[in-house]
Amino acid sequence: MRRALQRVDGDAVDAAITTWTQARRGRLPQPDGPVVIAMDGKTVRGTHGPDGSGGVHLLAAMSHTDSLVLAQVLVDTKVNET
Repeated sequence: MRRALQRVDGDAVDAAITTWTQARRGRLPQPDGPVVIAMDGKTVRGTHGPDGSGGVHLLAAMSHTDSLVLAQVLVDTKVNET
């Protein structure tokens, strides 16, 4: 599994999943009130940054209205997400 995942283009997978979630979000009922978006950062366990130190840090935005991840990006270093 690890070897297969290492050969996958992560950006292409991210783009395909984003397209799918946006299409799914378009079919869900729209909320009457404001849309609530939460942001959270995580360090991916067992990873190393491009320079071999630390880990890979991701910042994600999620819609509480329909429980979908709207976007996720790689950040250079672990920082306060605010």
